[in-house]
Amino acid sequence: MDSDDETLGSPPPASPSEDQLEDDFQWFEEVVERNETAYRVYRDLWKEFYVWEQEHCLTTLSRLSREPFVRPPPLPEPLTDNYRNTSVAGNEDSEWFTIVDMEPGGYKRYTTTVSCEPFVAGPMTPYPRYSACTPSSKNVTVIGEPHVRARFAPFADDENFDLNTYLTHFEDFMWQNEFPDPDLEMIQIEVARRLHFKHNFTFDEIDNLGILTFRLRESNSEGLIWYSAQRDYAWWPGSQTNELQHLRTNWVDPHLDLYQNVTKDLISFCPNLNCLHTSCGIHKVINPVFPPKPTLTADMIKSAGGTPCKKDCYKSIEPDNINMTNNHWDKADSSLFKSVMKLAPDTSPCDLAVICRKPCVEMYVERLNFFKDEDIATGDHEESRVPLKEILFLEETEDVLITAVDPCYHLGACNQFSDCACYHNRQRCQRSCRCSKKCEIRYKGCRCGHRGNKSTPCCVDLRSCECRRLNRECDPELCRGCDARSKSPIGFQPYSLCIKLRVLGAHKVKCQNTDLQKGRFVQIRIQESAFGLGAFATSSIRKGSYIGEYTGEMAKDNIGSYLGPMQKHTGLNYTFDLTNDNITANASAVLLDSWDIGNETRYLNDSKDLKEPNCKALPLHVNGVHRIVIYARECNLALNDPSESKVIYTEMLGCDFFPAPIRNREVTDIKPNTELTLYYGPNYWRDH
Repeated sequence: MDSDDETLGSPPPASPSEDQLEDDFQWFEEVVERNETAYRVYRDLWKEFYVWEQEHCLTTLSRLSREPFVRPPPLPEPLTDNYRNTSVAGNEDSEWFTIVDMEPGGYKRYTTTVSCEPFVAGPMTPYPRYSACTPSSKNVTVIGEPHVRARFAPFADDENFDLNTYLTHFEDFMWQNEFPDPDLEMIQIEVARRLHFKHNFTFDEIDNLGILTFRLRESNSEGLIWYSAQRDYAWWPGSQTNELQHLRTNWVDPHLDLYQNVTKDLISFCPNLNCLHTSCGIHKVINPVFPPKPTLTADMIKSAGGTPCKKDCYKSIEPDNINMTNNHWDKADSSLFKSVMKLAPDTSPCDLAVICRKPCVEMYVERLNFFKDEDIATGDHEESRVPLKEILFLEETEDVLITAVDPCYHLGACNQFSDCACYHNRQRCQRSCRCSKKCEIRYKGCRCGHRGNKSTPCCVDLRSCECRRLNRECDPELCRGCDARSKSPIGFQPYSLCIKLRVLGAHKVKCQNTDLQKGRFVQIRIQESAFGLGAFATSSIRKGSYIGEYTGEMAKDNIGSYLGPMQKHTGLNYTFDLTNDNITANASAVLLDSWDIGNETRYLNDSKDLKEPNCKALPLHVNGVHRIVIYARECNLALNDPSESKVIYTEMLGCDFFPAPIRNREVTDIKPNTELTLYYGPNYWRDH
């Protein structure tokens, strides 16, 4: 029985050897020593910083102090008085002053009596009330409630402003919570620098100490290193240790493969020609990236033309003689190959051999194992072969000017069977959509310039240019025939003037429909007007010339309820409503407000009490973005019969056509010093 217990029972745990105990003890001592080193560095830097800060503050404040006043010594006696009377005759209301002058270097004293006649000033007109804003040449998209934390308390000294009601729209003030101490960040970033470069601590070891407020690196835009790079710190001696390097702010995640590194920024990259950078502040649309699908089978790659790259090229080897496995590949080799296949699945094995630094026959074998021919043969999307159900796009109608629809991203073609937001909201796919460039509902551009003399100006009016008819500016990528990509400084010109310029040899560009995207605006002046501040012409403005772009914060459905109390208190409202009530179910209204962000066009007043407006506001589709341009009224495009041409006029807080008497009346060029006005429309005054 005892023998059975010894056989079936588990063996007792082996006791650690003396060498193992010695190693563990030595490791423990090293950990304790490194921890003590880190705490000592932190403690010393803390003391060093605050000793320096106290002396620095005292020195800085002492520079602002004045020398103490020293009373001059008494004058010696006797003094000679020479009295000089003034010749100014005063009256009962005059104010009299006596001035005593001492002769330089002498003892003579001169006394002068002067009088000051009172002046009664008339009533002074205060400067018109206005709201300052951050100047911006672009719109900024607002997602959700734009301002959930109050930046300051406006009109705090005005008893007529209901500040308590205004503050109910915010959670708190921006400086109340989660405000990082810049002094503490300066100390901790220097602690991390010394531990890393002087004491050979890794970032993980520093983070595991638990002595820093934030981890050093959370991502490429988070962590103590990133936060410290977002502010300008004061110079202090402790951070000027020249023998040590500075922590690098740029960082790439070492755990990402090639495909993830290439596509991680594509998710937030804005392909719009107005931006062309990541994380733009205008669109803020995150689109998933769909890898391209292979279209070439193994037989198609094998039978592809071209000479073999080497003697042992896969093209010159019989299939039966090819080893169909690459067991000698390591994890890094497989990861690189898979990343390249996701980016460019139809790359030839010979080209893959150069990229992956492997024989092309191994590239051929690995592709056979990665893509199955049966999957490639049936990989076509059936819905792409289904006839597209014709729809009437919103830009072809006069019901809706702008609706907010995010760029589409989905598998398959953009049609009635897909989840294409553009199709279902009757809008054309735009540049930032992730669908194919051959998408049937993408705008194809105008055909101007493909016919006639190449030097003849084109895209001049609604009749000849498809882009102008649809309230679009010509797209440099799509409108190739009209040369929309040109960098000509000449902007919009009436057709008759274009002919004169061409004859004189001064006109070198055909396309006349790119003024907004190239910033061709006239100069205006902001000054007092009959309605507060207004915009005035500094020179003669030709009809059709662009005054400027109305910019601000663009939001769906709601700009921000916090603006209501300030608009009511000041009587100022800078909101454009770019839609009407007839919008599709999935689309949202678009509001553009320049209270916080805008430019000089926000000062154009309404023509309510004037004869008629001399400017118009028109939404234009520019490189995939709706933008509002304000330009001088022109008559050659506004016909007596609205059905003859589509001319849409936008009003503030509503959309409507101009009244017929205004639309059909002749308008001359705007003269210098004339106030520029818009037609706000009846909805504006009804709602305000």
